[in-house]
Amino acid sequence: FEELGAGFKLAMRDLEIRGAGNLLGAEQSGRIAEIGYELYCRILERAVRELKGERVQEPLDVTLALGWGASLPQGYVPDEALRLEMYRKLARCERAKDVATVRDEMRDRFGPLPPEAERVLAETRIRILAGKASIPYVAREISGERGRVVFKMREPNFKRLEKRLAKLPGRFSVAGGDSFAVHMPAGLLDADALEETVTRILRELA
Repeated sequence: FEELGAGFKLAMRDLEIRGAGNLLGAEQSGRIAEIGYELYCRILERAVRELKGERVQEPLDVTLALGWGASLPQGYVPDEALRLEMYRKLARCERAKDVATVRDEMRDRFGPLPPEAERVLAETRIRILAGKASIPYVAREISGERGRVVFKMREPNFKRLEKRLAKLPGRFSVAGGDSFAVHMPAGLLDADALEETVTRILRELA
């Protein structure tokens, strides 16, 4: 425990073992390790906001299946703990401004971002927009020269959706009981144009 940051690691380990205990007193009890420090902080933040009478809204759990090779490569962020830290910071982003802040930090610490890392940031921005539009699932499907983006939506009004998406360069169709698709030329759904295309659709729905 002589390396840089060892004191912080020791303090975190102590916190996990003995717990934060009484915030207004000296007692310590509990095992934060059972749920993890990050989840503990989120639960604590929610409890404080509820006690203040603030409205607490659970973030929508959004699943993306875009299949375009989004990741933080090991060659870009060699240390596994640092990679997990960056993923956690992106998972906590609630606005595009937050994503830009994390991007600036990554550029400062690790250098220019490779395409795979830029796509991780793009997925974070898409996930934020999808949450605002109450869409828990977004997937890209390409076959031949055409493709489509499939969305699952809670209690969708397909007639209303079709009207709102009529201005976009694509064809709207119902893909299932709670799903719809926007059909596009594959060129609008390749890795270079995918974020812009999906963002345009989500902004019409938000």
